[in-house]
This record gives sequence, structure tokens and C-alpha cells, in this order.
Amino acid sequence: MKQINYLILLLTFSLLYDAQAISGQETSEYNQQVKLIKVKRMSRNWTNRQMEVHGFDGLISTGKFLGVKNEYFKLESSGKELKIPVRNIESIVLKRKSTDLFLVGIMSVGAGALFTGVASLGLESEGTNLLGFAAVGSAIGFTFGWKSFYVDSMIPIR
Repeated sequence: MKQINYLILLLTFSLLYDAQAISGQETSEYNQQVKLIKVKRMSRNWTNRQMEVHGFDGLISTGKFLGVKNEYFKLESSGKELKIPVRNIESIVLKRKSTDLFLVGIMSVGAGALFTGVASLGLESEGTNLLGFAAVGSAIGFTFGWKSFYVDSMIPIR
């Protein structure tokens, strides 16, 4: 019974907390500051990464990331510096890197080796059958690696 009373009390407080009225302007400014802080924190590891910046107005800017400074997202595109206001950014797409292809290769070799090991130890296969199992395992590993590691990463900014 005591637990039910606590649950009712918590539910009441959560409803009262949500019912507080905040003016639209304060909420908007607060959301912009939160968005700016979020983008600054996320972007620490993005220096010199290729990316696309999608804006609310449908504008897509592509270039190398330089940094976030004074509420502007800086990209280098065709030797020019682009400044995009953070408040206009809807999402960011981090382009895949060539080092991600290395992970695909490791996944392919690993899956091929696993299939070969299962075929030789569990099924006691030899010779040509092992090559077949290795090829099938490598193809499956390559497919999983490609879909897992060698993709563009889209980050929504709200």
C-alpha cells in the first residue's frame, strides 16, 4: 500500500512539473543553447572529417569539418570556408573513411577462417570443400562488414 502511495505521489509531481508554463521565447533560446552545446561536444572528434550538413531549409553543404565557433559550424569546401549557423542544422552525415574498409577486410577474413575451422573440425572436410567453406564465409563476412562498418553515419540534431 505504501508503494502505491509513493507511485501516486510521483505521478502527481511529474504532472505538476510538466504543467509549468514557460514562455515560448525562453524555451526557444534555451533549446538553441542546448543544441549549440550538444553540437560542440559531439564535434570534438570530427576535425578534418568529410561530412554533409543538412539544413532545415533543404540546403546541403559538403566539406571538411573545421570546428564550431560562435554559434557557427565551419566547413572547408573547394578551398573556401563555409559558416553555417548551428540553429539551421537539421542533421549531419559523417562520410565513411578508407580506414573503415580495413574493418570490412578483417571481418571478411575472420568469417572465412571461422567457416573453415568449423568445416575442418566439426564436419571433418578436406581440400576443395574447405576452400568452398572459406569462400562462403568470406562472402558472408564481407557483406556483414560492409553493412556494419562502411556506411555513412547520420546524426540528427534537434
